[in-house]
Amino acid sequence: MGKNRTIHWCLVCNLLITSKKCPICRNEASRLDLEPSGHLVPLSQNMIIPIRASIDATYGEGCGEVLLPDNCVAFLDRSKKRSDIIVNGGKIGSIADGKTNLDLSGMDAVSDKLTKNVVKCDHDSSFFIKKGHGLMVTGVKEVSPGLKKGDRVCILNDRGRAIAVATMKMSSEEILESDRGVAASIVKGGHARTCCNVPHHNWVKTLELNQPTISSAAGMAIGSIKELASSYSNNIVVDLSKDIRSEASLLLTIDAGFIPKVLVHDRDEFLDYLIERYVLTVVDSVPDKCLLIADSYEGQSPDVVYHSPTSEWEPSMVWMYIMMKAVPFHPSHSKNL
Repeated sequence: MGKNRTIHWCLVCNLLITSKKCPICRNEASRLDLEPSGHLVPLSQNMIIPIRASIDATYGEGCGEVLLPDNCVAFLDRSKKRSDIIVNGGKIGSIADGKTNLDLSGMDAVSDKLTKNVVKCDHDSSFFIKKGHGLMVTGVKEVSPGLKKGDRVCILNDRGRAIAVATMKMSSEEILESDRGVAASIVKGGHARTCCNVPHHNWVKTLELNQPTISSAAGMAIGSIKELASSYSNNIVVDLSKDIRSEASLLLTIDAGFIPKVLVHDRDEFLDYLIERYVLTVVDSVPDKCLLIADSYEGQSPDVVYHSPTSEWEPSMVWMYIMMKAVPFHPSHSKNL
């Protein structure tokens, strides 16, 4: 069964939620579909600071703090190619090869603070740009100095609002010296909805407001583990993969009243913390007869009962359950942004 790669966010209350309706206003939540493969990681304050600095360096002083204010609820959705930055109900940008690029939604939220990597167009050009046409040299009113061909920039209209993300086809100097040609080509993509200027909830409040839904889901998962574990109380194994779901499954198994053995593929600080806290026994293979709590199982033994208690959970619910039960963030996740 495939893992759910969707999160829900109420854009009215600026609240990450674990159900389809907001617990505050009862409105339907906005659905954000994530990349098919990825790993959702909450942003701690220590992780936010360098991302802010990177945004400021690329787009102008103060942009990072507007997009990632203190104590905001934000994530990195990590994949092999890049890490998408998710905050206030939408993707505002991404990090790849050590560089932070904003999407149109992020640029729009900081339009009045953009001082770098900006091209301002005239009124007539903005109409065509919104339709996806390139910006011609004759339509350029202002351009940031030092831009090179291939740079990613924000196109501002004559009123100073962000209307497109573009790739430079000429350098700043070439634009100033030319009277014809395409100055920048528009990067295709919709304008994602966000609520960057709406007061946000911090993690403590977010966990509090989602607690009933999380507790209900956890209760059902714990019940399923208890039902299956009746014949395997002394031989339960949790397969701790790189996916955060496996760590949630470990905590659910412990909440069900069992101290399982653990099969660990890659140890990190958080797994060491759990193993030490609960005095867990580490095994190097799946026993011939056991209840295996895992994301997946490709073995053939008829005496191994496989169960994945979080297979239907949204990624945000998995993280919020762990944050309620253990420590807020993996210490190791602050490395290698």
